[in-house]
Amino acid sequence: MLLSDMGDKEIINIHDGAIMGVMADTDLVIDQEGKIRAILLSPRFKFFRARGPEELEIPWVSVTKIGDDILFVDFKIHGKYY
Repeated sequence: MLLSDMGDKEIINIHDGAIMGVMADTDLVIDQEGKIRAILLSPRFKFFRARGPEELEIPWVSVTKIGDDILFVDFKIHGKYY
């Protein structure tokens, strides 16, 4: 899969079905070997406006499935799933 194919995919948390964002509006953390290490969500998403101004970093290992329109993640912060 090409990175450009991921732009319109919604990021969904598998625990509660919450839409965390859209891949086109994220940044990726890529290591020196060219591997994706994390997805960075900007605080502009309504998903976590109440959480504060910091970015949310979702480790790439949390991605459980990439579908045609959706990217599923298994993600929690401080013992709570988001």
